[in-house]
Amino acid sequence: MEMGTSYVCPSCGKANLVLAENPIYLTLYCPRCGAHSSISKRSVIRGYVDYENSVFKWKEAMGYIYASIAAIDQKG
Repeated sequence: MEMGTSYVCPSCGKANLVLAENPIYLTLYCPRCGAHSSISKRSVIRGYVDYENSVFKWKEAMGYIYASIAAIDQKG
């Protein structure tokens, strides 16, 4: 499954990033320049699901993936 986001690519600044899901990973990528970052679904569950309150911390998970792309861009 893939869906567009409102996050703008930090690398090229000219396209909105796409969130793609496969059985193992969530990947945020730029369809224009190819910048991307992935996180395993297992890591998402461990770090961004609050079982006590039955909450998935979507904003924090997306922020983490986006920050990863931005960090890669800073190094590159």
